[in-house]
Amino acid sequence: MNNSLFLLFAGLICIVFSCGCMNEEISLGKGLSPEKVSFESEVFHYDDYIEFVYRPDSLIPSTYFVTYSADVSGSTFYAESDRKYDGIFRDKPFKVRIPLDNRTYETIGFNIAVVDHWGRTVEQSELSVEEMEASWADLSLSVSDLLTGSDYGSLVQVSGRVSGLNTDESDFFNLTSGGSTVRAFYRDIVRETGTAMPDADISALSDGDYVILSGELQKGGNFSSRNDFWIYEVIDL
Repeated sequence: MNNSLFLLFAGLICIVFSCGCMNEEISLGKGLSPEKVSFESEVFHYDDYIEFVYRPDSLIPSTYFVTYSADVSGSTFYAESDRKYDGIFRDKPFKVRIPLDNRTYETIGFNIAVVDHWGRTVEQSELSVEEMEASWADLSLSVSDLLTGSDYGSLVQVSGRVSGLNTDESDFFNLTSGGSTVRAFYRDIVRETGTAMPDADISALSDGDYVILSGELQKGGNFSSRNDFWIYEVIDL
């Protein structure tokens, strides 16, 4: 009888211990689950298409599944479901290109839902191109404001006048507004991690143009000097 009770208690102890270990493993598993990323979005319009750019706030490449549609007055004219984008991170955003087909870009509405590799919706929005551009115009900084704020490493939009543009001999041009100037780099950009960034397209720019640049102000390091500005996208005004 005593032996039976001993074996019973021993069995109960093993069960309790196993459950505790299992719960600990589950908790650890949950603790290791990646946090949801957030996205910064931009829109760029060209002669025959508009392009939506979504940049995650993560330096870790990941896979995203994107469903989107474009409409005019509620009538959808372009859509795609669960398009897969691999290797997306802060320096490699995903881009959605919508053909205009003689439509006026200001009239287009855009709906998007982004699902991450773990099946979680990380971005969902419904906006018109006109609303998106109006909101970004308010966020554009002068060069003087940019340098005063010194918001290093954050994605910002800065506006100014282009000068010193020489694509044959230099990988940057000068951007001036508010009485201040920065060097705006558009090619041969390398992060401290050694990651090479894609070149920005400046083919439409000329000296004297007033533009808005989307990019990051640098605090200086092995591959940049303090207050260099790295360009992600160029909008020619």
